Amino acid sequence: DDEQTITDSTNKTISELDLRTRKAYQFKTSVLERLREQRNSREFCDLVLCAENEKFNVHKCVLVASSDYFEAMISRSGMQEATADTIELKDITANGLRAVLEFIYTGELSLSIENIAEVLRAVTHLQVNHAIKLCEEFLIEETTVDNCIDVLSLADLFSIPVLEKINKFVLRNFPKVALNEGFKRLTYEQILYLIRSNEFRLYPEIKVFDMCVEWLKSDEKNRMIYASSLMEHVRFQTMKPEEFNDLVMPHNFMKTDPNCIRYAFEAYSYFSLPNRQYCSTSPRSKIRNEASLVCVNESMYILNKHDDVWEYMCNSLATWRTLSQKFVVVNNFLYACGGYSENNRETTNACYRFDPRTGLWSEIARLCEKRQFFSLAGSNECLVAVGGVYGDKGNFYATHPCSTAIEVYSIEKDQWRTLACTDLPILKWPGACVAENFAFVIGGKHTDGLNHRLSENSYMVDLESGHVTICAAPLTVRFNPTVFYQNKRLILFGGEDDKYRLAPCIEMYDLATNQWTEIATIPVSHSYQCISSSSIMGDKIHYLLEEHDGPSSESYILKSSYFDIEKRTFERSVQLPHPSTLASKWCSLVFPQQFLDGCQTFDNHESHHHHNHHHHHYHPHYNHYPSDNAPRHSLGEISSGGDVSSSSTNSASNSPMIYQRHRYYPELHHRTCSN
Repeated sequence: DDEQTITDSTNKTISELDLRTRKAYQFKTSVLERLREQRNSREFCDLVLCAENEKFNVHKCVLVASSDYFEAMISRSGMQEATADTIELKDITANGLRAVLEFIYTGELSLSIENIAEVLRAVTHLQVNHAIKLCEEFLIEETTVDNCIDVLSLADLFSIPVLEKINKFVLRNFPKVALNEGFKRLTYEQILYLIRSNEFRLYPEIKVFDMCVEWLKSDEKNRMIYASSLMEHVRFQTMKPEEFNDLVMPHNFMKTDPNCIRYAFEAYSYFSLPNRQYCSTSPRSKIRNEASLVCVNESMYILNKHDDVWEYMCNSLATWRTLSQKFVVVNNFLYACGGYSENNRETTNACYRFDPRTGLWSEIARLCEKRQFFSLAGSNECLVAVGGVYGDKGNFYATHPCSTAIEVYSIEKDQWRTLACTDLPILKWPGACVAENFAFVIGGKHTDGLNHRLSENSYMVDLESGHVTICAAPLTVRFNPTVFYQNKRLILFGGEDDKYRLAPCIEMYDLATNQWTEIATIPVSHSYQCISSSSIMGDKIHYLLEEHDGPSSESYILKSSYFDIEKRTFERSVQLPHPSTLASKWCSLVFPQQFLDGCQTFDNHESHHHHNHHHHHYHPHYNHYPSDNAPRHSLGEISSGGDVSSSSTNSASNSPMIYQRHRYYPELHHRTCSN
């Protein structure tokens, strides 16, 4: 038997044997060293490269293995260089070629601020990819506010991947960059990239305008042709009216260029018609910044994305002691409507608007009916309140259905109107969104019987005529879902079934095909879960997941997560600020960068915001300067009603505010909250 085993093993091929690989880690290095020695002694060299009349002896096989450029040139038999003994390189310097060859034969690249330009030209021309990567790393490490304009020009000239990172560095450090006036060397394309970005850290906006003017005048003969295309991206409506009138309009091109005249007219219209500001879709009226995640309960908190911490923003009397209040963001203004007022112990029809430009809540026109357990949606010009119920005084668990199914609020007119649509049932806890002048109503509970059965249909309501179309039913019947509109599609998220359990199926509705499809399932790890709040921010749906032991549970746990719509993945998010309750709502808003930087004054803009007689302002915590005799309001106190005067004698409305913000570092464990 032993003899047979030996015979069998000797008949095996090498690939069938149990081979154990060993590595000589210095072998590659020693081969490179040997090749370098051979090149220095011209041993086995079979090619001469010439740059600026300087000659370099090399090995063809080494060049082909290291450079895509030489591989294409030498390995193709049809090219003249494939058989040549000498190749002249005209587009690179001798020093640049020397550095590249040193890298090819040693794996080391000698770089400095002085030689990076010619080395980068050589490695990109010869397509030595590993060397290009080293040049990128060097540029990132060496970039400062003093040299970033030159580095940006290099990255742009050679179109290397690091260009995006250098651009972001310039965007975020431009106030310091501008001190040495190096920005005047930027190309038109480069400066256009800066002023189009929401990340451009130059504020207030009048400084963006001044920077553009300086750039134009530094080479007026060749650059003034770009005036109108630059002004297209200056956000004039975010300036103070007096700044625009006194500092912008005196420039000749603002009065002679047809496009600039149009931008000026647009700005003057914006300043003179305050109610239209809330429905403006002009890019020149948008705050220059990225969106921030905001948590709203009886106070407002903002998420500091850099440190991943919540920061206290202000008290919020508009949402104080109001349960089941509905929120929606339209054109970067936050609206809060309806719900149950614990102060008045009844369903309310009060509505409020939060302005991130000023940090103020204002009361707007009230709903035609008192509503709670309804849905609130919005578009550029209107809000839509769908369904809902109301209760007897002192009864939070409202049982009486509202008399109308839909109300529509005109943002410009500050007026609610009921929409006659008899084919739409009055639903409790429906989901709704607005898209293309239609309201889509999905899910909810019927209010016309004792059993409050779940609605199985989805409806499309024409907001002009009130005509109702029954659309395809969603795959899962639910109440209290959230409906998002994105890219010609609806996303049905969350909600609960008839046993108050989470409806985990996330569905997408295609408006063109009238079809629902399931795209993901919310992870379920507890017997009773529900979505307390959700908000879309880019391609992510941020949501609060409530865990409890059933409808009569006296405690719950809130967890924060987000769903990536494109990747179809779920991730845990930052914990909530304290105190957090089921009344907590999430949304995304864009704030002026002065506010996010902290310890900066935040103008009220009252000089050009004239409010109707029913508007009241809810002030965050602030101090007035410079007069010690100016009237002071306590935290969240209501300012006096009536029209707001633009006179400088109105100290409360014309003084700057200092936001007092306190950081909250989320706990590492989940909190159990009391109902």
